[in-house]
Amino acid sequence: MQNKITVKFAFPTLIFVASLALLGKPLCLIPLAAAFLHELGHLALMLLCGQPIKNITVLPFGIDIKKSPRLSSYKTDIAVSSAGIIVNIASLLFCRFLPENAAAELFKQSNMLLILINVLPIKSLDGGQILEKMLLLVMSPEAVENILTFLSMLCIIIVGSVAVWVLFVSGYNFTLLFMCIYLFIGQFLRKADKVL
Repeated sequence: MQNKITVKFAFPTLIFVASLALLGKPLCLIPLAAAFLHELGHLALMLLCGQPIKNITVLPFGIDIKKSPRLSSYKTDIAVSSAGIIVNIASLLFCRFLPENAAAELFKQSNMLLILINVLPIKSLDGGQILEKMLLLVMSPEAVENILTFLSMLCIIIVGSVAVWVLFVSGYNFTLLFMCIYLFIGQFLRKADKVL
């Protein structure tokens, strides 16, 4: 039986949403809605698969789901990691039925970007989690770790190069570069954690 799930809103989330509301930028909430739907896909499949959830923290760009310790199969983990991407694909298909306007176009682009980013084989993203579990079905954990570390760094370098190019061409758009820095730091800290 599922225990009560605690839902918390991180302080930066409240500040972020309040800032958007005060600045009068309601269109900025549309990418957040796409990210929220992505996370709901993961959450819904976790609940359907009977994975016990301790708490959920709503962050500015998604949610953090803490599970109670319990073993699950690699196939279940693959399905849960795929659920967010599948929800974004369904949302993208749903966009075909929306009237053409700025809000619908932004929702469509937000879902496309979430799909493209999350299929990357970077350990901390859905694509990396899916690839990890698929490889663990046929390879040793050490080999899988080495492959994922290499692919993660390669992807971060490639996407980082594109991010620098976008920054130079646009003169102001540094969002993708910030995301790459965040992913690189996360990868570096994860590796340092394993060494210690």
